[in-house]
Amino acid sequence: MLKAFLVILAFLFTGELIHETLNLTVPGNIIGMLLIFAALKSKLLKLETVKPVSDKLLQFLPLFFIPYAVGLMQSKSLLQEHGLVILLVLLVTTLVTILTTGFIQQTLNRKDGKDI
Repeated sequence: MLKAFLVILAFLFTGELIHETLNLTVPGNIIGMLLIFAALKSKLLKLETVKPVSDKLLQFLPLFFIPYAVGLMQSKSLLQEHGLVILLVLLVTTLVTILTTGFIQQTLNRKDGKDI
């Protein structure tokens, strides 16, 4: 389990290093996730290597949102000023995402011969 955790951390630190070295606008943790995804997809890294730790981290996923919630609470004046616009954008983008996902899923099901 320690090995799996160190592998995940290595990808995170590599992403952070790329972010800092190349001065990219994409955050290092996102770069690290893309790197680990590429390694898993290309079979350079086996899923069994990181699955125990990733499953454990998923159990604690809600805890990772606490810093963002605290930051949101500190932006009370911003929310009071632009709250309705933010809410409208959230609703519209959620609706577009749901409709797009449904359309893509139906298209893929038709190509597979499934008529759901």
